[in-house]
Amino acid sequence: MEMSKARKRELLQIALHEVCDIDIKYAAARELQRRGKTHCPDTVRQYDGREEKIISQLYSQGYLLSDIALRFGRSKQGIKDKLRELHKRGLPYRTFSRWSKTGIVPGRGTGQT
Repeated sequence: MEMSKARKRELLQIALHEVCDIDIKYAAARELQRRGKTHCPDTVRQYDGREEKIISQLYSQGYLLSDIALRFGRSKQGIKDKLRELHKRGLPYRTFSRWSKTGIVPGRGTGQT
């Protein structure tokens, strides 16, 4: 398993709960520690082309940054930094508001119950 591409939740599960080899547990713990030491652990260079495409699609469809960050197991700031780079390369900015007149948040279903 490639620890640098694993989500934080997966790493925590491996380090704390999985019954596996101790070397794998230490690798997961080291990756968690590495991510915690840097100010912004999600650097722009850690995304592959497929992730960039999916992030730009979700952003264009109106998903919230917190939802995108949760889906990829990254920080909200990391997603913002990636979108900033994608905007420089030609990704259009969203033109619609986060909340619509009907109370529906794009990408989340209904906002009212």
